[in-house]
Amino acid sequence: MLIIDTSHPARDFNERSGEAVRQIVVHYTAAPFASSLHTLTQGGVSAHYLVPDPP
Repeated sequence: MLIIDTSHPARDFNERSGEAVRQIVVHYTAAPFASSLHTLTQGGVSAHYLVPDPP
């Protein structure tokens, strides 16, 4: 079962002022999960989902 952890919000997340989503961008991070989580929750970047490698 997939559990979505929402306890790490991105600083730059916003509600898009009612704008419709026009595209989805998928990025791959080669860094370890903890490093990627730190980077993607700091100012200047954002991610809505970060998927860890399987155990």
